[in-house]
Amino acid sequence: MVKRSVGNFHNFDDADGGDGGFVNTGWAFLIPDHVSDGLSGNMKLGQEHGVDVREIMPDELHEIEPRIDLSDVHRFAYEPDAGYVDPRRSTYAYVRRFLDPGGDLKELTSVRGLLTDGQRITGVQTDKGDISCETVVNAAGPWAHRIAATMGWRFRSG
Repeated sequence: MVKRSVGNFHNFDDADGGDGGFVNTGWAFLIPDHVSDGLSGNMKLGQEHGVDVREIMPDELHEIEPRIDLSDVHRFAYEPDAGYVDPRRSTYAYVRRFLDPGGDLKELTSVRGLLTDGQRITGVQTDKGDISCETVVNAAGPWAHRIAATMGWRFRSG
């Protein structure tokens, strides 16, 4: 997921159309001693999937950000291609990409439940009427558990 999202945001205009407001800042993950055992395995997994992530030394991190206090940090992972996007601009670009070929956006519409035909989900119930569709993606963020609960499903943490 990291590899795809970083690549996508570096080439957002070509991939998704529009300006997502990506700023390439790099990313440093600071690991205290009591959890440092998993770092090597996590970096190896990322590297095997094409993510440019590597361990750096304290002096290298201080070159990037001299104001940081490293007194309680044991190891450092660094991903130079990472950054952040402007959430408003990137969302607007995705919405435009959806609307241009004929998508229909229902703003300020709350999902109340899911429509089913036997074991198959066939749409969503909203506060403004039912919407039939072939595919439903539960992208409700912090409210996703509420949508799942309408089907009797429970999210488990951890």
